[in-house]
Amino acid sequence: MPPSTPSSPADPSGPADPSGPEDPAAKEPRSAETLPAGPRPLAPLPAETLPVDPDLREEPPTGRPREWDVIAVIALGGGLGSIARYGMARAWPTPTDGFPWATFTTNILGSLALGLLMVLVIEVWPPQRYRRPFIGVGIIGGFTTFSTYMSETRGLLATHHFARADAYALTSLLAGLAAVWTGIVLARLAVHKPVRRGPRLRHEAGRTATVPVPENNDRGTGGNAPETVPATDSRKAGSR
Repeated sequence: MPPSTPSSPADPSGPADPSGPEDPAAKEPRSAETLPAGPRPLAPLPAETLPVDPDLREEPPTGRPREWDVIAVIALGGGLGSIARYGMARAWPTPTDGFPWATFTTNILGSLALGLLMVLVIEVWPPQRYRRPFIGVGIIGGFTTFSTYMSETRGLLATHHFARADAYALTSLLAGLAAVWTGIVLARLAVHKPVRRGPRLRHEAGRTATVPVPENNDRGTGGNAPETVPATDSRKAGSR
């Protein structure tokens, strides 16, 4: 019987020698960076598998509380504005494939009213909690319509009235912007305020948004209010 020859260490197919040399890296202890101290934390379970305690009281939300009184005021104003728009649409129906004058006029009037309102609310009237939500967001928001404007534009395109649809879409946008500007100008002229307002005129108005600016007439108190430069002095300074 021929003697058995031991397999070469480089031969992977040979049997492993249990008494052979051991890898020194296997006996080296793992460092603290690779082996965290203490018990390993368990992976969190999905939310749907967690048990729900029926006696657990739901915590109140930590965000901004809902102002239900303002929401109710907006809903009331929106209902009134929507009724007014419905009445105009019934009194001025749009003919088949015709120009939707009722929606066009509704949006232009709403834009004009919005320009008037913003000047009165921000620069003239004292701060009030429900005025702008009721009139601006509620009544004017319910009176004007964007969905009907888009639906009518799509209807004109679907019936191949491309020129009329283009005119309706563009003129509604441009006329709405012009109506807002006209409302701002008319409101400022009505209350004897300048039409255009620069930084100096904003300071003279004494208000920012709906919060009055505190008056500081004593220059010795070290206030940071800017000085109003007379027009003659500013022209002289510019000529230099």
